[in-house]
This record gives sequence, C-alpha cells and structure tokens, in this order.
Amino acid sequence: MKEGNNDLISLDDIPDDEQTYMSYSDIYKELLTNEELILVIERGAEQVLRRRLTVLKAKDIAKMKDAGLAAEDSKLEFIIIEDEDIPKSLIKLQIVLKARPRIRVYSMAVPDGSLT
Repeated sequence: MKEGNNDLISLDDIPDDEQTYMSYSDIYKELLTNEELILVIERGAEQVLRRRLTVLKAKDIAKMKDAGLAAEDSKLEFIIIEDEDIPKSLIKLQIVLKARPRIRVYSMAVPDGSLT
C-alpha cells in the first residue's frame, strides 16, 4: 500500500498465483498514518486482526506514558462492509482510528476538604 493512499487494492489487481501479506505492525502503522483503512481479508482472520491491533495500540500507549508523553486518546473501530463482489471466504473490513467523545470544560477545581 502506498502511504496516504485511500484506494483499496482490488482483488482483480492481485494475480491468482500471488498473495499479498502485511504484518499486523505494518497495518497498524498505516492506520496511524491514514486514520482509516479498508482491508479485504480472510473471514477467519478478523478476530485475530482485532486483537493484534488492540495489543499494538496498548503497547504504543504504554511506551508514550513511559516516555512522559501524553497518551493518544482514540479508539479502534471495526466495521464489516457487506460486499457481494468478493468471495464468501473473504470480508471487507473498515478499521477507523476514532477520537473518543469529549466535552468542553471551562473550569475545574478539586475541593481542598475545608468545607466538610
């Protein structure tokens, strides 16, 4: 995949005698770069991919905290896209690195206990 490219690699572009492989780490790096990916993968590989990406993200956050940096506050969202044009043994999976909901806080104080 090209960096910053949102185009899906078409199954027609992959010759029958070749397989395209990416490590979980490479997929995670692409996700950090683009914030959204659409993959066509084997149907049985979805759960393993979810777990591996979640573990990689947790390790990344731990490294940031250990380095004294603010940890990235986002979540992984996985969406299965129904597509009649792909074989039943495959699924199209959209992965989004999504910001967690936040609210604007205008002021915050921690009571010092003198009022109780």
